[in-house]
Amino acid sequence: MSGTTKVLWVVSLIVAVAIGWFAAMEVVRGPSLRDEQDAYERFSNAFTIVDAMDRIETVGRLVRKLTPETLPGAVRAYKEDVKDVYNEDFRMLLWYWGKTDPAGMLMEVQTWPELRAQKMAAGQAVYWTVKNEGFQRGRELLEYLPNRLRDQALPYIVIAHLENGAQDGYVDVIDAYSSREERDIVARIVAANMIKIQGPEALEKWVEGLPDGPGSSNDIKAVAFRAAQDALMQRDEFEFLEAWLPKVYEQPWANAGGWRTIGVHLAKRDPLRAVAWAEGLAPEYGRDDVLAATTTTFATHDRDGAVAWLRTQEPSPVLDAATSKLVIEFQERNPEISLEMLGRLRTPERFESAHRILSRAWSKGSAVMREDFMKRLEAIPPPGGAPAPADEAESAS
Repeated sequence: MSGTTKVLWVVSLIVAVAIGWFAAMEVVRGPSLRDEQDAYERFSNAFTIVDAMDRIETVGRLVRKLTPETLPGAVRAYKEDVKDVYNEDFRMLLWYWGKTDPAGMLMEVQTWPELRAQKMAAGQAVYWTVKNEGFQRGRELLEYLPNRLRDQALPYIVIAHLENGAQDGYVDVIDAYSSREERDIVARIVAANMIKIQGPEALEKWVEGLPDGPGSSNDIKAVAFRAAQDALMQRDEFEFLEAWLPKVYEQPWANAGGWRTIGVHLAKRDPLRAVAWAEGLAPEYGRDDVLAATTTTFATHDRDGAVAWLRTQEPSPVLDAATSKLVIEFQERNPEISLEMLGRLRTPERFESAHRILSRAWSKGSAVMREDFMKRLEAIPPPGGAPAPADEAESAS
């Protein structure tokens, strides 16, 4: 780039920034919106601002100046520039528009070609309908929406209902879905927003107040309990969940108390804390099963850390799930560790399975694998057994 070109480029950049700044200042410092045409021109001008922070501030101030009389001008500016309008621009307009006329907003934006705008409008329309007219009217609107918009709007009916201080009505929302996966998704939306808006105590009260079903994992109470556990762990309400579980773990809908869920969640974030917690569980809470699931998650998410920790422990059948996981994880990365972990297994079935996997993999490997590691593999005795005879080891290689 020549010196002249650089100068022209810098001057062009300065001019562009200056135009954007003056546009922002004209909009921000200008008087209240005079009429529909004034709103149209000033919103259109705002959409030319390049600086993201200036643009957000400018559009926000314009939205605060809107009136029912000037709203159509803003709507026209948005519609004409829809592909260049930022999501934050949309949210601010839809907040004002939906608050004053949710049905009209929804009908208008559904005619726009931009699916993004339709989805955002659907969410705001449902939200403000619930806030202004109640949960039932929000549900009616939700059912009216086409499938492409309904899932987008679903969280908003939950949020608005919770913000209104309610705790009922969610059963029908969850029961509108039949598959376990869909019901779990909807229930997680309810639980996540309930704990955020009303707190963990409200979530506990809601779950325990639900009707008992016949005992299926798809029953409303079982679905809600799973969602509640997930929400509590996501918000690090570990102590609250730990105090709640002993009260309900014997209930069919609690699935033996969900202790495994705590161990798995914690192991993904703080595995040593998770293991210490699982080791401290009472036997009646399924300590061994929880510890097995926790250490397996540890091995899955931090294999090197899991190896280091296992080396400090006595081999045990409870740890075999994690140990066998590491046998496979290191079969190519570090065969020495695979052999070490294989020798720690105490469950014959797990030993045989892991041994078979290594044998098949290494017998097809390099000469070193066939001549060295295969012989060492066959020399490792099974739990309670003796090493394989030398001729068997040689034939296996």
